[in-house]
Amino acid sequence: MPRDATPRDHPHRLKQLARVLIGLSAAVTVALCALATGLILNMRDHAWSHARRTSESLLRSVERTLDRDIELYGLSLQAVTEGLRNPDLEALSPEIRQLVLFDRAASGNGFGAMLVLDERGQAYIDSQSVVPRRLNASDRAYFQVHARSPDVGLYIGRPLTSAMSGKVVIPLSRRLAYADDTFAGAVVGAIEVEYFESTFARLAVDPGLAITLLLDDGTPLVRVPAAPTLDRTDAALIARIVGEEAGQVTAVAGGTTYLQTYMRVGRRPLRISVGYPVAAIDAVWRPKAWLMSLTVLVMCAGVAGLTLWLRRELERRREAETAALAASRELARLAETDGLTGLPNRRRFDAAMASAQQNRHPGAALLLLDADQFKRYNDIYGHLAGDHVLKTIGRVLQRLAARTGDLACRIGGEEFAVILKDTDEAGMAAYAERIRRAIAGKAIPHAGQGTGQGTGQAGGVVTVSIGAMHVGRLPAGATADDWFAAADAALYEAKRQGRNQVRVAGAPEALPHRAA
Repeated sequence: MPRDATPRDHPHRLKQLARVLIGLSAAVTVALCALATGLILNMRDHAWSHARRTSESLLRSVERTLDRDIELYGLSLQAVTEGLRNPDLEALSPEIRQLVLFDRAASGNGFGAMLVLDERGQAYIDSQSVVPRRLNASDRAYFQVHARSPDVGLYIGRPLTSAMSGKVVIPLSRRLAYADDTFAGAVVGAIEVEYFESTFARLAVDPGLAITLLLDDGTPLVRVPAAPTLDRTDAALIARIVGEEAGQVTAVAGGTTYLQTYMRVGRRPLRISVGYPVAAIDAVWRPKAWLMSLTVLVMCAGVAGLTLWLRRELERRREAETAALAASRELARLAETDGLTGLPNRRRFDAAMASAQQNRHPGAALLLLDADQFKRYNDIYGHLAGDHVLKTIGRVLQRLAARTGDLACRIGGEEFAVILKDTDEAGMAAYAERIRRAIAGKAIPHAGQGTGQGTGQAGGVVTVSIGAMHVGRLPAGATADDWFAAADAALYEAKRQGRNQVRVAGAPEALPHRAA
């Protein structure tokens, strides 16, 4: 009977419904657990990715800072070695000789005194005292290295305690040689370990980060924070750091597990390593994982947990986009800057020329500069010395093109350009002559630049030829390319007439000047 069938079927339907509900519940539970697991793994990967990016960014900042500081100090030492070759130095008073030999880098914060040592290790010139302090460094490792090896270059020694200041310093030294290349002593300076420590501490903004500086032989020089340094139990890690140009590995150092990111400092016998504690990385994602697990278990907090997670993700996205925008602006600035001289590059120059031509300011002028015999200079002295010449020219142009609206650029190789905003033709010519004299006045030796190559040639020093074109000489309808071509033709004429002179486009002859 149908009336009898309904009661019998009802328990069966309830059982089926229960099974369906159990199945749906199990499916939802499995889905939530799977979703939570995926989210937890993603958080872990994000934390590690952030740690890697932070370590790599910090590593590059520290490496650039160290390489720049060591380069500047090394150039100061090189300037002393080159200055000592000048035979006129002996005729100067001790006070003047000290000023000539040592630049301001020798007295910067964190930099120790520079000393000139004779072949017996006795100091006879002191950057911080007209009367040299009594010091004999013949037993120092750097002195013995220079005495044995004539081609060491800039030598970075192991940390030692300064006999004069009592501070722990890292010595930097260069070899001195007589005319026959025999050992004549050394020029030695020092960078205080405290200077590196303060620099590292300033750059390492995240708590727990450890920065270690090592020599190529694995000797630790500096570590921040001042915890136990890499010891013998870390030999495998040290071997990896000094054996590779760059890399990243998770390893134990000083008893703590770190994400170690390391690289060489420029081309120097130094390695820098940044350690991000694994415990700090785990501390970023594990609390969130526990919170999400509890949220899934109690079910009712799932939506709240997901909302919190989405909010945090949006906040991270906003921060990431803000950082990306700042990075984009910085990249745009770098795209218009010459990396060697710090001057605006050809891209910025072309834009400025187009703007100047469009506005057609009546006082605008264009100067084109070219270093004379620069290829020959590179062939004789090497490209590093050539880079120093280009930097010197860049500094001269930065100093002289200081007016608002004037723009000095490096437009390629040894070629530079200056766009003047408000001047007449006489002012333009005088300005160009000041540049020429300033560069020749640097008296940078140039053995490949002989005398007799024109009335303006300054024999034996680095010079520039300059072509100038005032906008007032341009015909109506002339383009920026016409303006550039006129200045370039004047530059070519200055080169053809003997170099080291200023030629104004349309003028009958080079500007009169005295030999620089």
